[in-house]
Amino acid sequence: MKKQKVMFWQKLLFISALLLINLQLFAQVKGKVTDSSGIPLPGVTVKEKGINSGIITDVNGNYQIKLQKPSGAVLMFSFIGLENKEVEVGNKTVVNVELADDSRKLDEVVVVAYGTQKKVSVTGAITSVSTKDLKQSPSANFVGALAGRLPGLVTVQSSGQPGAEGINMYLRGASTTNGTQPLVLVDGVPRDIITSIDPNEIEAVSILKDASATAVFGVRGANGVILITTKRGSTATPQLSVSAEYGIQDVTRLPHTLDSWEFAILRREALVNDGLLIPAGFSNEAIVKYKSGVDPIMYPNTKWFKMLIRPNAPMTRYNVNVSGGNDRVKYFMNGSYTHQGATYNTESKEKLGYDPAFKMDRYNFRTNLDIKMNSWIKSTINLAGYIESVNSSQFSNTNGTTPIISMYQHTPLTPGPVTVPGYGVPVDEVVTTTPNVNTAFGGMNRTGYENTTRASLNSSFAFDFDLKRITKGLSSKAMISFDSKSTGVIDATKDYMRYNYLLVQAPDPNDVTKMIDKVTYTPNVPQQFYPLALKKTSSFLYSVNMQWVLNYNRNFGKNAVTGMALVQRDNSEAASGSSDNLLPYNVLGYAGRATYGYDNRYLVEGNLGYNGSEQFAPGDTRFGFFPAASVGWVASNEKFMQNQKIITNLKFRASYGKVGNDKL
Repeated sequence: MKKQKVMFWQKLLFISALLLINLQLFAQVKGKVTDSSGIPLPGVTVKEKGINSGIITDVNGNYQIKLQKPSGAVLMFSFIGLENKEVEVGNKTVVNVELADDSRKLDEVVVVAYGTQKKVSVTGAITSVSTKDLKQSPSANFVGALAGRLPGLVTVQSSGQPGAEGINMYLRGASTTNGTQPLVLVDGVPRDIITSIDPNEIEAVSILKDASATAVFGVRGANGVILITTKRGSTATPQLSVSAEYGIQDVTRLPHTLDSWEFAILRREALVNDGLLIPAGFSNEAIVKYKSGVDPIMYPNTKWFKMLIRPNAPMTRYNVNVSGGNDRVKYFMNGSYTHQGATYNTESKEKLGYDPAFKMDRYNFRTNLDIKMNSWIKSTINLAGYIESVNSSQFSNTNGTTPIISMYQHTPLTPGPVTVPGYGVPVDEVVTTTPNVNTAFGGMNRTGYENTTRASLNSSFAFDFDLKRITKGLSSKAMISFDSKSTGVIDATKDYMRYNYLLVQAPDPNDVTKMIDKVTYTPNVPQQFYPLALKKTSSFLYSVNMQWVLNYNRNFGKNAVTGMALVQRDNSEAASGSSDNLLPYNVLGYAGRATYGYDNRYLVEGNLGYNGSEQFAPGDTRFGFFPAASVGWVASNEKFMQNQKIITNLKFRASYGKVGNDKL
């Protein structure tokens, strides 16, 4: 009996231990995360301290996490713009957390030329916009997405043709007579072509508008600078984002045209006033037939605009990106597809044998990697590019799309665009009222097509060195980038048969004493076949950028000091041309910046650039010196401004400097 009792207690203790172990292994904590106003916060990252993986709160701020180390577990809560918080779990199963506003907003940084600065300490004219605002725009062109979102930036679009919008950018107007476009840098590398960037891969866009902000760019800073920063990975929970967008583009303004009978009445009145004979198609009987639509061939009411222009055109964009990482490697990968159609109502490829439609298809990709090699060296690899196909009518390639719009304004008495059965001529041939002249329909559909394929690859490799072993606040960065772009153009041209339409008066076969209206179709030339003539051209360009920069950032009590020294070299070539135009284009530049701030109130900054450009002849004029200075006073940080809530941020600043331009 005694032996059995011992065995029973042993079993009971064993089962209890198992239950305790299971409870420890599968302990769960749930709760809700709110801000200081009690509003639920979705998307807050919740992690167990010491564990890389984690979860995020739902749309109502709720979370539920399984603890892997319940004994002494600590939960970490983080959200952009709010203070991070750590909470010891203990034996609690419900942990509600309130995240306060980030008291470190004074340390918020903005992207400036070749680096970053505290936002509060910036004395130059700098404005920025985030990816959240850019993604709100349905524009298929990245530059179009910037329109109206950055004070001082003006965008002018000259066309609505997919892939050829002709958008120009101006910062505070055109500052020079040549090369009026601002300098564009993507992740610190000068890049001219940004219209094809996918907005989903952009973290922020900053514009530098005054001399103090752009002087370090020297000979290239006269028209302002646009800085684009792409997204990077983080140590937070890996995130996968998938989006699909569908939009409709329509014509901004629809013109109103007269109906054929209205035109006939006015034309008849004009002829009578001039004492001229009334030709065929303008008699009282003809006007009645125009209005009734009894004979749409002889007495048509052709609405050319509705025939040539669709009510709307589709635009679609699909995107997938993933980001994440750990303490050693961080990654961001993005891929997208964009399609943009046009409102021109072209004929089908099945009918013509070729496609004259206006459309654009683009594939984008990007991979950004940050690799921590050791405690003081970090490497960065950026790879991005796109493949784009732009198709259009050959007529628009030669003459632009404007003639298609203006040419539809033929007289309303002109019949449909092509010949019809019953008149002794081949059907579906283009009809014109003036011999050997293009019509809007014929030019848009029957002159061939043009297809342009563009492929671009942007790459950059950098090493960041933390030199605090030498002195606190010292760092350095070396970077090299290589960009290439190739373009292939297929021109397919042809002509087409035209039949001249004429409405005349002829004797009535039933009563020769009467005259009736009669339609005749006369070929401009004898019937013949017009084949496609194909021609292909291609171009290629490259650019290499090399940079070395030394940065210093140190606080001494209330005194903040920063410094920057940079050496940069650019080498590139033109995509096409001959003779001198194909010589490599070289720029060599040195830049420096120094800032001083006292108590986040009184600010002083000096910038300088010393650049040489091969656009200028050798000698004293090849290199130029471009200095700038600025001062600032953050009045809202003064003690007498602390006890009021009306003005939260008030800064006075002044700057003066010199910048240049080598786009000659």
